[in-house]
Amino acid sequence: MGSENKTTSPGKKTGKKKLLVLAIIIITIPLLLFFLTPVYLSSQSGKNLIVNNINKSIDGIVGIDDLSISWFKGLELTNLTFADNAGTTSAKIKNIRSTPKFSSFIFGNIDLGKTTVTNPDIVLTVRVPTADTAPKKKPAPKPAPTEILTPASIPFNRMKLEIIQGNLTVNLKQPDNSTQSVTLTNIESNVNINPPGTESDFGLTMAVQDSRGASKINASAKLTPDTNTKGWHLKPGSTGQCVVNIDNLDIASLRPLLALAGKDIQVTGNLNANLNAKIANGTLEKLTANADLQNFTQTIGDKTTAFDKPITMDAQVSMKDNLPIIDKLNVTSSFCNVDCAGDKEKITYKAKADLDKLQNFASQFVDLKSFALAGELNINGIAKLAPDNISITGTTKIDKLIVAKTGTKKQTPQTNINATFDMAVDMEKSLISIKTVDIDAGLLVKSATITNATVPFGGETKQPIAGSFKTEIDFKELGPTLEVFGIIPADMQIAGILKSDINASLDGDTLHLDTKETTITNLFIKQDDKPETFQEKLITVKLDTILNIADLTPEKFICKIDGTNIKVDTNIGQTIEGTKTSYAGKANIDVDLENLPPLITARLPEGFIAKGKHPLKANFTTFTDADVKDQSQLKKNLIANADYKFDALSVMGVNFEQTAVKLTAAKGIVSLEPFTANVNGGKLSLAGNIDLNEEPMTFRLTKHTKIADNINITDPIAAKLSYVFPALAKQVGVTGRLDFTADKIVVPLAAESANKIDIIGNIAMRDLGLGAKSFLDPLNSVLKLQHTKIKVSPTDFTIKDGIMRYTDQKDGLQFEFGDKPLNLIGQTGLDKSIDMTIELPWSILGQTATVGKDTQGRIAIPIEGTLDNPKINLAELIKKTTESVIKDVIKGELDNFLKKNKSGSNDKKNDKVEDQINQIINIFK
Repeated sequence: MGSENKTTSPGKKTGKKKLLVLAIIIITIPLLLFFLTPVYLSSQSGKNLIVNNINKSIDGIVGIDDLSISWFKGLELTNLTFADNAGTTSAKIKNIRSTPKFSSFIFGNIDLGKTTVTNPDIVLTVRVPTADTAPKKKPAPKPAPTEILTPASIPFNRMKLEIIQGNLTVNLKQPDNSTQSVTLTNIESNVNINPPGTESDFGLTMAVQDSRGASKINASAKLTPDTNTKGWHLKPGSTGQCVVNIDNLDIASLRPLLALAGKDIQVTGNLNANLNAKIANGTLEKLTANADLQNFTQTIGDKTTAFDKPITMDAQVSMKDNLPIIDKLNVTSSFCNVDCAGDKEKITYKAKADLDKLQNFASQFVDLKSFALAGELNINGIAKLAPDNISITGTTKIDKLIVAKTGTKKQTPQTNINATFDMAVDMEKSLISIKTVDIDAGLLVKSATITNATVPFGGETKQPIAGSFKTEIDFKELGPTLEVFGIIPADMQIAGILKSDINASLDGDTLHLDTKETTITNLFIKQDDKPETFQEKLITVKLDTILNIADLTPEKFICKIDGTNIKVDTNIGQTIEGTKTSYAGKANIDVDLENLPPLITARLPEGFIAKGKHPLKANFTTFTDADVKDQSQLKKNLIANADYKFDALSVMGVNFEQTAVKLTAAKGIVSLEPFTANVNGGKLSLAGNIDLNEEPMTFRLTKHTKIADNINITDPIAAKLSYVFPALAKQVGVTGRLDFTADKIVVPLAAESANKIDIIGNIAMRDLGLGAKSFLDPLNSVLKLQHTKIKVSPTDFTIKDGIMRYTDQKDGLQFEFGDKPLNLIGQTGLDKSIDMTIELPWSILGQTATVGKDTQGRIAIPIEGTLDNPKINLAELIKKTTESVIKDVIKGELDNFLKKNKSGSNDKKNDKVEDQINQIINIFK
């Protein structure tokens, strides 16, 4: 029994063996996978798998000759290549070898070991950047309110990178397809990052090579992060030094490199620079830098500017108690000099600039369009520093300032500007507080004061941009400047004093303007060639508005203007209920049309005259029910009405007697209600609408209308009618009566959309008398038509796609001298082109067509030139007449001859006749 108890049964032994085998398999498979994975990835199949997956995910092709991966020996790639599909980027690297410690990726202290990159050769091709190709700068994302900002940290514990004999070439393709190239050659770099507490270093040397030669750049740094920090970054306790040397760099060679950043800056010059920075306790202890740029020129468009003096910079700055001590900071050039020095108690600064030369230098960064500056800028001030606050006081002066409009002789009178300022910068709150700025701008602004203003410049401050602005302007002194900037015409006199006191704030997208008091006294405006003057002893303006500048919708708009000749009272309000935002407003404008300011009438059409003093009354409501204000909904939901009456109005040759007009709007459609007015001795009727949601907005006739009924034709009206009847082109002293009926009128309100004009109409004229000269004059002398009034028979026409066509393509437009009809056949263009013939009332054999009685074979000759200068070619008339006479005479004789000859078919006879006629005509030609 005892021996039986000690003996293990065969079944139990078999079970233990199975468990042992299973355990061995469980352990062995991961080990095999662990050791065999690098072997597989290093094989041809593994390499192909990696390369294929990479190529599927990128816009280009990667190639690798050999790939070796080992848990113990690291990673090695041989002959790595890359080419993108666009043909703009290629790279070749002879060898990459890296020995990372893979365990460091698991435990967080990344150790990349030693990585060597041998013979990297990269080629990039870019084109000259334009406004369309320049990269759009995106605003940096703001940190979340609860986020605590910490110094930037590199998660490497150890890395040693070495680049051996590298090259980078950038080819810049010019608009003419020529190429400018720059190559960074012999790039040698060492990056040796060690754990905190031990020294890490960086080194870079390279040559910048282009067609003009080579220059050298050297940079090195040694940094020791504090031992008690996690990761690799600068914190208190860290030390180090950084050195950069640039030797005779031709900055013109950098143009292809700048093109990579979307900038096309064409400059030349030779730069030498040295920088030495020492870091102690995690901050900059001392910085010494100097630079010298010789023979500097810049080219913008076709203009090249050379600066006769070198641009130099000499700086020596140190830090104490986290505040800078500036031993010296000097910048000198032919256009600007800056000097700055001081310590934490007081830093003095001064700058002096020639505005003309400064504008030439800065024009590649700031475009002043068509204006040129001249004068001398001087800035002097004192800055007092505290750890979280900077207070700045100083003066700014511009002596002998002149602003000229390029390409003209217009320029402002010479003036001086003086400004004093007192402000503070709160670094902790990221806020500039302006206590006061006082400005005396001579001929520009008599006085201006800014007080209690705040300007945030970053961070999470909720403070809005705000301030009080008080100004006084003498319009008489400012007048010449307003002329240069095109605000008033050259022949206008203006005088008066503007005084304004405004509170303004900008909180996000919400702008609030509130005028405490704004007045204009003794306003006087007159144009030299007109007897009328506009005078107001006192105009008061009150404005209180809250405007969303992002979508240009007002939360509140109250404006009152009170003067003798003009009174304005407008009030717009906003109400919000849930997601629905509603607007309601009204306006009362009372203006004496006979006393409009020349500032307005100078911009009205030639010959504009208006009379009447009747109030314009308008009101509206609209809403949007979207979370975000939707401009299309505001237009779609618009309901409005306005009515106005004037006693007389003359514009573009149309002279209205007393007329009342009314506008209504519903669902975004603005309608001009039907009206009839006494105009030019006849009647004018019109009704139409404009869809505010349409782009471009377009006026449409609402129904078939006889627009002009027996109205007198004036020269401006004749100019418009010349597209339909070219005889009216360039006429002076036109007389006659007009009837115009339209089935369709579609006229875009945008000038650039003129070719979308669509008109179907009928026109008729009578008792039409032309001016002293007309393109019909040659016919008058030949056909004795002068001193006869013209009648234009009712003619249907269309204007579409920029072309005027007569509906009857055969007879076109018929106009009559007495009982003699002439016909215009063809078309004109809104670009003033002509493709027409004029058909005379006679056949070549002297047969005469009369009104109601036509004749075959009337003479037709082409109209040449344009609507600005139409012409009839009399030589073509004589040629056509001669050919027709010969043809008719010879054909008559040959017909008689062939009648006697009975042989052959009639078709063959006619063909033979035509051939013989053409042969004879060719002899005469």
